[in-house]
Amino acid sequence: MQPETMKLSPKVAAAIVAVMTKVKKLAKADENKFDRYNFTSIDAFMEALNPLCAEAELFILCDEESTEVVPGEVKDGKQRASQLHVTWVFNLVHSSGEMAGPYRRSVAVPANGAQAYGSAQSYALKQFMRGLFMVPTGDKDDADHQQAEPLRGRGQTAKPTPPPTDARSRDLEDT
Repeated sequence: MQPETMKLSPKVAAAIVAVMTKVKKLAKADENKFDRYNFTSIDAFMEALNPLCAEAELFILCDEESTEVVPGEVKDGKQRASQLHVTWVFNLVHSSGEMAGPYRRSVAVPANGAQAYGSAQSYALKQFMRGLFMVPTGDKDDADHQQAEPLRGRGQTAKPTPPPTDARSRDLEDT
């Protein structure tokens, strides 16, 4: 697959900049009680960004490109939940008719019913908007805030990475 190129029309680019200059930090006001973390909801993103996008005469088209349900594996005698893998396509449209895109984003969520599609779309849209408009959320989801863990492909198991003994040894490992 070839990498996407950012071919933006002048009006779409100006609209993105207009939104970026006015967007404010979004609070992580919602809580995931199961996994015990706070997050910024899709509704908070929409409430903050929809008026700014409308003022800049910009809107985002989102369409499902592909889906796949990946069956859960059996581990330690227990059936793990299946995963829904969805690829979404985003296009930016200015009121003049100028467009930019398509931009693809893929998401995997637990396949726990019809709401899994909505969850996948909300997450993909939220992350697309966050990156496009550089929306600050206070999230600590970058590599500097996580324990190193190798990614794995389908059918591969991850080998645990021992945590560093202190901050200094972690900093040395990063170099």
